[in-house]
Amino acid sequence: MTIGSCRRAIHPAKLGSNNRESFPDRSLVGPTIVADFITSVLQLEKRCIFCGNPPSDKNKEHIIPQWLIDLTGDPKREWYLGLKFTEPGKPPRTFSANQFHFPSCEACNSRYSALEGRTKGYFLKLWDNQNLTAAEWDDLLDWFDKVRIGLFIGNMILNKDLPIPNPKFFIDQRVGTKDRCVMVYPIPDHDGLRVFGAGDAVFFHLPTSFMLLAKNLLFLNISSDFLLAPRMGFPFPRIFENAEDRTKAGDLTATFRPKIPFIRFSFYAPMIAVYQTILMKDFLDDETFGALAANDFVRSNLWTAGSAKAKLAIVNHGKLAFLGTDQTVPHSKLAKGQIKDLDQYCIRFFEYRKYVLEDALSSGRVSRGSRKLVRLMVKFNGYALNQIRSDGARVSLP
Repeated sequence: MTIGSCRRAIHPAKLGSNNRESFPDRSLVGPTIVADFITSVLQLEKRCIFCGNPPSDKNKEHIIPQWLIDLTGDPKREWYLGLKFTEPGKPPRTFSANQFHFPSCEACNSRYSALEGRTKGYFLKLWDNQNLTAAEWDDLLDWFDKVRIGLFIGNMILNKDLPIPNPKFFIDQRVGTKDRCVMVYPIPDHDGLRVFGAGDAVFFHLPTSFMLLAKNLLFLNISSDFLLAPRMGFPFPRIFENAEDRTKAGDLTATFRPKIPFIRFSFYAPMIAVYQTILMKDFLDDETFGALAANDFVRSNLWTAGSAKAKLAIVNHGKLAFLGTDQTVPHSKLAKGQIKDLDQYCIRFFEYRKYVLEDALSSGRVSRGSRKLVRLMVKFNGYALNQIRSDGARVSLP
């Protein structure tokens, strides 16, 4: 399995907040990349991967859950987890699959055990070509939030030899709080477990997307502030600006008219795609944002009355549908020419990351102090693209 490379574009865009978020849609200003090249707290002491506090009643969390490891191969198989950058020749960093775990509080770990149990059932259904309901996909999106941010924190803990940012959030602060989507692609005849886009220096600064290949299904997960809201018709800020190490939002608006595609990037056609926008709770007290959120279009398409989550959205035969909790998400039957190989899906993923970073630079909203870092991230992503194009994903990303 490869916990490969990816980027990072996540942080809450609270008015006056010290945190920052990235926005891969050109209708928004673009991502703000955090470049805190300081000694990270993760390099100094143990922190719970869920809450971010020193662990109480110490426990260990398998970010890639044990049930998924067991269902996809030898639990003691060797995983490649990036490179040892400070050693001569940059040898690979390897772990036994069942040893890829990190500190957690016992209580925090227990809080997520029920989600893991339900998620196992969802994967078994999907592998059996069964449909999930919208409620089940909402639950599964929470699980992808948990895994993505767990990989972000966990890989920073592993890479103590790199200058890494001080994390401004942990798993608890990111589950079910940001716009998110999952696209699912078939990979015939594959029977294993791999992760792409979640183990390089880029992901330390842009942990908003990664891919999980589990048996014959490839899942592409993306999540960040206002990733979907502008083109789904929900409230969003048109302006984000940096001032004194803070990100401020302004010119709040909403079209109340969904436009397809929700993300302006040409992804390959998936067999399943689910999208969900989530109202920023930090904004709800703002008078303008609150008025926009009270619009009939927004209120009628919320998961439940008073919820910050919107209903799950799908696009079926070119038409948008917001689904009720018990409605099923259908599988699209892809034509033979629409099914790509793993290399093509990986290349398109890294091209998406390139698009996100270059859009951040061209938007003019990357601070002067961060522009050098973003250009470096573009280079890192380019290395991954070149590797796949020359050696293939199965070789270059083992």
